[in-house]
Amino acid sequence: MKQFIKALSIEGECFKYLISTVPSLPSEKIKAGVFDGPRIRQLVKDEHFIGTMRELQKNAWLAFKHIVKYILGNTRAQNCTEIVQKLLESCKMLGCNMSIKLHFLHSHLADFPKIFVQRMMSIVSDSTKI
Repeated sequence: MKQFIKALSIEGECFKYLISTVPSLPSEKIKAGVFDGPRIRQLVKDEHFIGTMRELQKNAWLAFKHIVKYILGNTRAQNCTEIVQKLLESCKMLGCNMSIKLHFLHSHLADFPKIFVQRMMSIVSDSTKI
């Protein structure tokens, strides 16, 4: 979220809409991309916010919404790696600098199912030896 907001043009319609949506938040915090959970949820649900974006911004925002819904939410999607890859690609096209945490998540998501199955098989085989 922080990197997405920093990539927005201050004179752009999307950034101006952000300032009008959260008037209680100082513009310095908005420029820095400092948002708490309730404000992020408010923006995720706001359909007019998407209407103020250009195409590259819209792609990055929709990818962020997919991360929130299918990875950070209560349900985990089967295609986690594709969702993270789409976010990385769309943010790169927008010019965002992604955090090392997201790159770390992406690098481990591909191997997680294999490692998990191997670990579970070793636990099962160890428990049957007893």
